[in-house]
Amino acid sequence: MKRMFGRCGAFGLLPVAVFIMSALLLASCPGGDGSADSVDKNALSAKIGEAENKLEDVVPSEDGTDILPSIKWATQDAIARLTDAIDAATAVYNNSGASQKSVDAAWADISLAVAQFNPKKGTKPASKTELNAAITEARREWSEVNPAPNGNSTLPNAWWSTVAQRNAFETAINAADAVSKRDDASESEIAEAFIALTAARELFSTQKRPGTTPNRAELVNLISQAEDSLRTTLANENDGKDLLPGQWWAPAILWRNLETGVNTAKNFLIQENVTQNDVTGAINALRGRYNEFLAERKDGAVLPSGAVVTWSSPGITNINLGVTQILSWRDNDIFPITISGDFENFAWFGDGVLIVSGPKEKTFNLRARDFSPGRHRLSVQVTDDDGDVYSNSLNFIVY
Repeated sequence: MKRMFGRCGAFGLLPVAVFIMSALLLASCPGGDGSADSVDKNALSAKIGEAENKLEDVVPSEDGTDILPSIKWATQDAIARLTDAIDAATAVYNNSGASQKSVDAAWADISLAVAQFNPKKGTKPASKTELNAAITEARREWSEVNPAPNGNSTLPNAWWSTVAQRNAFETAINAADAVSKRDDASESEIAEAFIALTAARELFSTQKRPGTTPNRAELVNLISQAEDSLRTTLANENDGKDLLPGQWWAPAILWRNLETGVNTAKNFLIQENVTQNDVTGAINALRGRYNEFLAERKDGAVLPSGAVVTWSSPGITNINLGVTQILSWRDNDIFPITISGDFENFAWFGDGVLIVSGPKEKTFNLRARDFSPGRHRLSVQVTDDDGDVYSNSLNFIVY
């Protein structure tokens, strides 16, 4: 029910100005066009939540002299007025047929009730028994808060504070405990110790924070990369000698090591009780295994004749493309190809695109880095002195 609200300004608290203030509030809160579909209840919902929070833990009292300083009080009439305002506003909020005008009026009424509700702390002097109970509760709260520079080491459903904040609260607890243990402590000293401890606990309650909700996006991405590498890499015990170029392989022990790391990391995606530090540790552990895997991953080493290189339409016999080979992009292999015989023109094409053409281009240097890794086709067209054109081509792999 709690949503950000900032539609209207502040208002006064004098009861004699209720009518004027309500009119001003209504005038300053723009509504919809009155139709059911356009009625905006967000501001009303937020104000109801604010009222309920303000009323929470407030006890009734005539003057607060029977209420300890750790407890807030208000008169029974004040509590009843705010309760009635909450009930009335809630009824309008739950009314599906409410107009924007009635919603704005309910907002103005409950806003005024919230502004006029001012609970106070009790003034009853605490006894030593009550001081001891407060000390026990304070120590419990102190013990449940993890001292840390941030929330990364704390579960999202637990609390943390800085070491300095936690130490300051502990000092206040010890000071109250020292008064409690004194047999000669006066009533005023006990009362003052209770008030000081209450103030320290209220401050500490505003300082403690819930643990950081782990950000798992980086871990999800790393797991996806590692799984892709595992899918495209074979676990091999023969140094890749039984695999073709273009087929990735890695030592079987490293393949299984990465697979285990991926499965371990996945547990941190489904577990609820993990901290940000736990997730960061899982990322670092998996990245270490993945980097080791990538450092040892290699291409296949065998080059069987005709296994990856195929000829297409050999053409006339006096065009000799020689014996081809697989080209390494990383080593920038160069494969010189020479056309035997005399021709008027030589035209060389890579994947159907003209690379070079001319009467002196009978030799072509096929460079690996002129192509991206993958399968490609090199073609040559020669023209004789009669104008006849002959062609030949080959498929090659750059890896």
